[in-house]
Amino acid sequence: MIALSDRPAVLAAIDRARSVSLSAYILPVSVTERLAAAARRNAHVELALARNPVGDTPAERRYLAQANRDAVETVRRAGGIATLVSPRDPLHLKAALIDDRTAYLDDRNWSDDGPQTILIDDDPGDVAIVRDALARRPSGNEHLRTVKPESLALERHVVGQAGEAPLDVESESFGIGPIYDALEQRAAARGVTRLLICDRELGEAQRRARRAGPPPVEIRALDQLVLDGVDVRVTPAGEKMALGGAGAWIGSSNATRDWGSTARQLDWGMTVSDPAIAAALRARFQQTWDASLPYAGGAARSNSARALASVRATTVATSTPSTSATTRAVSAT
Repeated sequence: MIALSDRPAVLAAIDRARSVSLSAYILPVSVTERLAAAARRNAHVELALARNPVGDTPAERRYLAQANRDAVETVRRAGGIATLVSPRDPLHLKAALIDDRTAYLDDRNWSDDGPQTILIDDDPGDVAIVRDALARRPSGNEHLRTVKPESLALERHVVGQAGEAPLDVESESFGIGPIYDALEQRAAARGVTRLLICDRELGEAQRRARRAGPPPVEIRALDQLVLDGVDVRVTPAGEKMALGGAGAWIGSSNATRDWGSTARQLDWGMTVSDPAIAAALRARFQQTWDASLPYAGGAARSNSARALASVRATTVATSTPSTSATTRAVSAT
C-alpha cells in the first residue's frame, strides 16, 4: 500500500520503532532528537547525512556542515550508528525505514517548516528498494527509482505523457537537464505548462546574475522557458512533483542535471497511479501556485535554444566526479 502521510506520523513511528534507518541531506534538530531518544531506549538506529551540504554563502555552508556533524554526534552518543556521507558519493535521499517493513519517503528533508509531501509505503518490493538505497545500493522497479537519472526519467515520462492536458511541475532547484529538455519540447508543441521554483534557490542564481559575465545557466534556462510560453512562478519553499493528465510523479530529485557527478546521486522518485494521491498533489500544487509570485526574469531576453544547448554541451564535457564538482551539483534542499 502507498498512501500520503505526514511529519507527525513519521515522528510517532520513530518513537515506537524497534529499528529505524533514516537518511537526509540536512536534518532538523527535532528529528535528530527523536532518533537519539529511540537509540537511548535501545532501538537500532542508523542515520546518514551529507558531509558537505551546499549553501548560498561560505558561512551557510559552514553552518549546515556543522549542523550535520552535530546531528551525527548526537545520535552516536545515544548509541546509534550515524554517518556523514562523502560528496564523492552524493546523498540527496530523504527516506526512512521503520522496523524493516515500512518505508517513508519525503521530498523536503523531514522539515519542520513549510510544505512537504511524505509517502508511506509498505509494499514489500518498494521496501526492499528503500532498504537497498539506505545501504547506498540504488535499485528500482517500474514506479520507484533511487538514483537521480532514473528518478528524473520517471518524471520526464510523466511530462511526456501529459499530451494536450495541462502540466504542472514544481522543483526547488532548476537547471539544464532532462526536465528542462522535456519542457522545451512541450513548449514547442504549445502545451500549457506551469512551473514552480523555490525563491531561495533562485535568489542565489540571481545574485550571480548581477555580477560581471554571462548570466548563470539556471537563469538562462528559466528565461528561455518563459519566452517559449511556460508560466513560471516562485515560492518560498518548493517541493518536487510533476502532474499531467492522469500521471503524477513525486520525489526528492531536483529538476537539474543528471550527468557528471549527479549520475550516481542517491535520490528517489515515484510515479503514482492512485487517483486520490494524484488529486491531493494537484490540490497542494494549486494552493502553492495561488500563493506564489510571478518569475520576473533574471537575464537579457535574447537567450536562444542554441546558446543553452552550447552551455549544456560544455557542462557535460567538463563534468568530473571530483569532490568540488559533486558539492556544486547537489542541491541544499
